[in-house]
Amino acid sequence: MHSPAGGQGMNAGIQDAVDLAQILAAVIGDGAPEGALDAYERRRRPVAQDVVALTDRATRMATVHARPARAARNLVIGLVGRLPAVRYRIAYQVAELARPG
Repeated sequence: MHSPAGGQGMNAGIQDAVDLAQILAAVIGDGAPEGALDAYERRRRPVAQDVVALTDRATRMATVHARPARAARNLVIGLVGRLPAVRYRIAYQVAELARPG
């Protein structure tokens, strides 16, 4: 379970469906060995684990209650968020484009 904010789970799910469809097409239509299906979980499970970890961290950061922690979070995000390389990496990670499917 993870926060639905940002749609990372949906994006990962779409990637899962595409990957599985490609494997099934290869096995059913192109005669690839059935063992090709075993690679699916090895490839996709780490993606799902990363999505859960990312959304958990983001939710914890967004919902922090202690005033000093909120101030620190806002300061760090404000400073780091000015760096184009950081913004680019965060955008790709949140969009689930940061890793191959």
